[in-house]
This record gives sequence, C-alpha cells and structure tokens, in this order.
Amino acid sequence: MKRKIYLLVTFLLTLIMSVSCLVACEKDGETKVVSLEQVTQTVVVMKVTEAEENATALSSLTKLKNDGLIEFVAVDGPYGAYITSINGKEEISSGTSGYSWMLYTSDTEFSNLEFGTVEYNGVQYGQASLGASSLVVKEGHLYIWAYTEWSY
Repeated sequence: MKRKIYLLVTFLLTLIMSVSCLVACEKDGETKVVSLEQVTQTVVVMKVTEAEENATALSSLTKLKNDGLIEFVAVDGPYGAYITSINGKEEISSGTSGYSWMLYTSDTEFSNLEFGTVEYNGVQYGQASLGASSLVVKEGHLYIWAYTEWSY
C-alpha cells in the first residue's frame, strides 16, 4: 500500500512540474519578415515587419541568415548570444579596447542614449539595453548592428 501511495505521489509531482514548465517556459518566437535597410562592412540595419510574440533580435538575424542574406557568428555567453562576426567582419580586442558589433534600436523602450548612439538617416539611435537573445523585437522598428570602437 505504501508503494502505491509513493508511486501516485511521484506521478502527481512529475505531472505538476511538467505542467508548470509548460506554463512558465515561454518559447522564443520566430521573426517572420525582416528586411535589410542597409548593409555595409560595418553597419547592418534590419527592419522587422512581421514577428511572432517573443521573437528576438537574434531570431531576426537568424531569419536573414537562413534566407542567405547575411552571415554571422554567435557564441553563448553569460548573458545569452554574443555576436562576434557579421559578414566576415570579426571583433577585435586588445585588452581594454577594441571593435565589436553593438546593437542599437529605434525602440525607445529598450534603447539607451547614454550607453552609446549610432546615426542612421540623420537620426540618432540608442544602444540596446538588452542583448540579441533577450531583446524582443517589435514590428516596424529598426535594429542596427554597428561595428563600434570601445575602450575602458
């Protein structure tokens, strides 16, 4: 009898944990339509026109890569995906200075002018306050990857 109760409790706990994960674990959305507004050796401007809920800047880059429009390399870091190269242009680091691909956005909710800015078509855009795998994209907004000099 004790064994049956133990098995029943174990089954119920497993079921509860599985259902909890289904509810709490959100699947990243897919970027359905993203266009390239500009591509140079040091700037990539993306405009998202259709995206599922929870689609990210990383899913936008992935969509462009899958469509054969750009290439990029990302590595997993402590804060999510870290973009190290776009179209063969790799980051350069020499201790306290270098060049890296930085993400900027027209979405004022997630941009910070104090972190840095980039100009595109006469408008200043702030650096994204979240990384590529965390920044949820919004339809109609620009997401600008700029090869930017940094130092500290």
